[in-house]
Amino acid sequence: PNLSYKGFKSVFTELSKLVEGDQIKGNFHNDISLHGKTTTAFKHIMDLVIKQWKKVEIICADTDYGTITEAINSYNTGENIHRIEIKDDIFKDGFSLSEVNLFYLKKLKDKNIHRSSKLVVVLTHVLSESGLVLDNIPQLVKDIKSKYKNTVIIIDGAQALGNIQVSKEILQLSDFYIS
Repeated sequence: PNLSYKGFKSVFTELSKLVEGDQIKGNFHNDISLHGKTTTAFKHIMDLVIKQWKKVEIICADTDYGTITEAINSYNTGENIHRIEIKDDIFKDGFSLSEVNLFYLKKLKDKNIHRSSKLVVVLTHVLSESGLVLDNIPQLVKDIKSKYKNTVIIIDGAQALGNIQVSKEILQLSDFYIS
């Protein structure tokens, strides 16, 4: 059926009922929040997590989009941001995407982060520079959460939604999928 302007507006009216000002109603893992930009959504999530946990270790990669990197840096409280350097390696000839999980986990282990630390892990689904799709995210999320129990996974899907099919599994395993 054709969706009229009134119908389209109605969808957003219903979705907006989930959000009350800057606060999300209910369990934030099951709700939808609408933001004009991916970066704004990311900051909203970080504010919610920090409000609940106070102190977090942020794990990100050098493949994150520039504005997400800037947003991550705005939460820097000293030594709490751990950037995993993978960009140079994943673009080398002969590097297999199937190796990304092991490589990422090894680099994470090298950071000497205690297993009981409260982590926010930011993963990029599709690299903006190359269009490379990291299809192995579900297994990587499982691996990270099995080693670090207090972990919130944020997946930056800004380049994914509308360009590739995003699996139900990725949406279920991540705590937040932003696009």
